[in-house]
Amino acid sequence: MKKLVYLVAAFGLLYIGLLAGCQKQDETTPAPEMPSTNAPATNAPAQ
Repeated sequence: MKKLVYLVAAFGLLYIGLLAGCQKQDETTPAPEMPSTNAPATNAPAQ
């Protein structure tokens, strides 16, 4: 009976270790978004 308890505990620790090792971590920072403005275009031809 003691061996069964140790076996279940060992599998539990193994399972927790696998879950902790498989967590997705986002290490890259997302690219900054361009600010949207309502300003008129400055590359229009001069009149």
